[in-house]
Amino acid sequence: MCKITTPYKKSKNFTGFKSVVVKNKKLYSPVTGIEYKVGAVPEIDAIGKYAEPIYLNVLEKNSDLYEPKMKEKTGVFQDIIKTEIYRSNSTKVAKMTISGDLYNGIIQNIAGTTTAKVIVGNHIDEIELIDY
Repeated sequence: MCKITTPYKKSKNFTGFKSVVVKNKKLYSPVTGIEYKVGAVPEIDAIGKYAEPIYLNVLEKNSDLYEPKMKEKTGVFQDIIKTEIYRSNSTKVAKMTISGDLYNGIIQNIAGTTTAKVIVGNHIDEIELIDY
């Protein structure tokens, strides 16, 4: 999943990019299945029904993907190209502005072969699906 590193101090919010699953005009995380919508990021305590099956161990405490600090946070990629780390045939790209307790982070794909910089926050200010 995402490893939080240092506080992000450049601004009070950050706009970046996410891979999303679109179902019934709503946007969901392909990793956890939570719905992305404006407001506080919900605590992730169970994998939602729209999560991609490959990520189902992100909540297992003994998993390499588990990060307890991410339970009420979401991360956005700084570079749109890096959304490909979590892209599949069933995902699209969204532009998301986050705020609230911002941190820098590093995200890694399942195979551990690709990493990318992300900014992590606990509030979604804006989100929109984009063509990419």
